[in-house]
Amino acid sequence: MSRWVCHLWRWGMRLLFCASLIANGFQGSRILKLEDLIAGRRNPGPREGEIVTGFNATSLNGGVQRIEFSSSSHPTLLYVFSPSCVWCERNSPAVGALARQVSGRYRVIGLSVSSERVKEFVAQHHIEFPVYTEPPAAIVKAYELGVTPETIMVSTNGRIDCVWTGAYQNSIKASIEQFLSVRLPALE
Repeated sequence: MSRWVCHLWRWGMRLLFCASLIANGFQGSRILKLEDLIAGRRNPGPREGEIVTGFNATSLNGGVQRIEFSSSSHPTLLYVFSPSCVWCERNSPAVGALARQVSGRYRVIGLSVSSERVKEFVAQHHIEFPVYTEPPAAIVKAYELGVTPETIMVSTNGRIDCVWTGAYQNSIKASIEQFLSVRLPALE
């Protein structure tokens, strides 16, 4: 009987060793993916230098509007937000201040991927720049929209000059202030 127990124990240890190798391989691949993301080798979202096309979106009054970058005499700051995003809500005073300070130098456009509660959000936060919703799925995919808030600066020829992902605090706030020569309020 003890010989069978010893035999079973050896097989059990071999199985445990194989399971450990598989688990370690899986964890190693996850660590490599995280390292790539941290190092910026796989940055989600639109990338600086890419050329983006115009698109149709729905205005707050329900009409379809074409958003073109080459038709504007000023570069466009495309502010992507979501009414359900807590950071977008906290960022509202700062993006409002940004829009007022760059008026005449940049065109500011708000874009929400969803139309749910957008009108209420715009009214509640006194957003004074044009806001659109429901861009086509192909544009959401091409621009890799989804992380909010995100501010995308697009030149008049459709080239992405800069992308700031996240609320206007710390290094993002400093970068926007320096790049656009503005002063933003601190987030509450």
